[in-house]
Amino acid sequence: MRTRSAATTLHNKELRFILGRFTEIYEGNPSFGRCAVQILAPVTDELAFQKWQGLSIHDAVWRMISWREHLLELLQQKQQLELQYTDPFDWRLMRYRDKTMWQMLLDRLQTTQDNLENFFLKWGDEILEKRAAGQEKNFRQLLHNVLDNHVHCLAQVQLFHQVLMHSR
Repeated sequence: MRTRSAATTLHNKELRFILGRFTEIYEGNPSFGRCAVQILAPVTDELAFQKWQGLSIHDAVWRMISWREHLLELLQQKQQLELQYTDPFDWRLMRYRDKTMWQMLLDRLQTTQDNLENFFLKWGDEILEKRAAGQEKNFRQLLHNVLDNHVHCLAQVQLFHQVLMHSR
């Protein structure tokens, strides 16, 4: 686990709390159990792509990344959003054929974590009240939605992992 000081260098109480939650869920000690890094560590390339009830561990992690990248685009106020979704903030389509993409996906999840932490260092609590371009919700609501989504996706990953391991 990496040591992060980003949360302690922020002067804005609420944004510091939200960054702390992102860090805790990703690589800390969350109240729901193991963090993302610990949950994803035992997942192999082969297991990541196995489907159970139409979804895979890969799909759940891809969903986490999709939400993070979309959030980062909104925070950066990009006029033209680059990501395409089947439904806003939901399952983004991904065509994959090469199962070695699992490590690339884990690296991308780490990159989004770093990008979120770096972004939070540039802003204060005032951004939380701003509405994202084309969104009905403000950034406070969007950030908390993303955190809730991560907990949900990690629960799916744990369930998929258990079911797939016991079905072998």
